[in-house]
Amino acid sequence: MARMSKKGRDGLEPEIIISTLKHTNIPTLLVEGTGDVGIYRWLEKRLGVGKVDILQCGGRSDLLEIYSRRGEFDTKPVVFLADLDDYIYFGVNIKYNEIIFTSGYSIENDIICDNSIDYLFDESEKSDFENALTRMIEIYSEKVSRRSSDPSEDLALHPSTYYDFERSAFITSNIFEQYQKDELWFDHIKADPKILIRGKNIVSLYAAILSRTSRQSKFSKANIVEIHLKQSALPMPIARTLVKIRYKFRALGIAI
Repeated sequence: MARMSKKGRDGLEPEIIISTLKHTNIPTLLVEGTGDVGIYRWLEKRLGVGKVDILQCGGRSDLLEIYSRRGEFDTKPVVFLADLDDYIYFGVNIKYNEIIFTSGYSIENDIICDNSIDYLFDESEKSDFENALTRMIEIYSEKVSRRSSDPSEDLALHPSTYYDFERSAFITSNIFEQYQKDELWFDHIKADPKILIRGKNIVSLYAAILSRTSRQSKFSKANIVEIHLKQSALPMPIARTLVKIRYKFRALGIAI
């Protein structure tokens, strides 16, 4: 069963999760975040309902803390799954080599990276998507450059802050002055933006176009993720993640 842990005001969530893991023999997949419940329920079904308990913690820092204390429950069948986040740009510390990381920035990236719903765009929508994505890459490249020296730099970027999808036009915004293209990061990210840009930013871009008022049929962010997950052939990154999870559990003597 996919469960979302509650973060208390005392900030003891890792303690609560560790205590839970110490007292269970159920195979557990520990994941981060609280906003991807639909994705994790889908993952639970693919792994086999009742075979694995998916436990969500508050975020990557909590997951990494719990991982660093895994010796406290080392006899329990626990597998860790985390988003790469900015590790996709700067590398993963070798001490986390037993964690399964997503191929893209986040699990959303692994799901939406294959362009499989682009057929929903008409020609004008396709143009809007490409224009808004290019500008997103420009702004985002500077954000990543700043993140390399300032971990507090926020990589969240909603396309509505710079593009009016009802008028198909850029908005006059000081964001273009605040964030000017970093050439090196721009070239790197442009090569594979749906893997390298924060997944929620990309999903928001799809939704901004596919849910605008002029459309007869509209698709929310949840719809967009769901459509990808219900394909007969999964995108390779998320399929690879499933294989890695099964392999880790089998190494612990758990067949799923």
